[in-house]
Amino acid sequence: MFFELLRRQCHEILVILLIDEATEESVIMKALASDACGFLNHKSDLVGFLKSTKAVEHGEAWVPRKL
Repeated sequence: MFFELLRRQCHEILVILLIDEATEESVIMKALASDACGFLNHKSDLVGFLKSTKAVEHGEAWVPRKL
């Protein structure tokens, strides 16, 4: 995936995958296995986006309970 290359070049970067309803679970799992810090629906509101970025910044993963 693209962000694997990005992380090799910039180790401190934290990746949150923006997904839509059509994103297959296998794509999400592959991203998480490749060190993505989480994922978020692209239709999330600003509060959800801010919560996810703060959580990831503090070392937490951002993954919904239901995957």
